[in-house]
Parts: sequence; C-alpha cells; structure tokens
Amino acid sequence: MASEGIVSARLGPEAKRIFNTVSRAMGMTQVELLGRMIDWFSHQDTMVKLLVAGQLKEDEHAHVLDYLFWQRHGFQLPDPDRLRDVAAQVAADAETQRRIGQRRKGA
Repeated sequence: MASEGIVSARLGPEAKRIFNTVSRAMGMTQVELLGRMIDWFSHQDTMVKLLVAGQLKEDEHAHVLDYLFWQRHGFQLPDPDRLRDVAAQVAADAETQRRIGQRRKGA
C-alpha cells in the first residue's frame, strides 16, 4: 500500500490568490488540487518536466514545444533529427544537471 505524503509550497501573494480562486472554482481543496498537479507532473516525460521546471535555455523552447505539440496530437514529428539533437543536448547539459541538483537540495 502506497503511503501518502504532505508537500507544502511557498507562494507569493498573487499566486496564492489565484490558486485559491482556481481551487474554489473547481470545487477542490488546495491540497487536492496541488496533489493532482504534482501527480500530473510526475507522469510527464523528461522534456515536459524540464520545460515546466524552467531548466531549458530560451532558444530550446520553440523546438521542445513543437515536439510536444506534434507528439501529443499523434502527427509525424517535424525534423526529428533536430529534435533528437535538442533532447540530447538538454540531457547532456552539465549546467542543467547542476541546476536540477541544486534545486533538489534546496527543496
């Protein structure tokens, strides 16, 4: 049986206000909504996680978004060699790996 855990998040005043509004509009507690958001995030592929976590360089965003759009809609991917290159570059980027490790330590 999987155990549940509690996660807290520090939000600024505006983000907190918006989060409260959204959770009320959806008829959910803040804990339920945050739990669903974390569950969704944990099931995403690496490229989505890197994009959402702000770990990609600005010039990589357009290529990753194209990849995600085409992948999600079941179309043949445009320029798959370029997309693979971007994915490999992101995965191998030592600075990205360092930032991910620092954020994990600070969490």
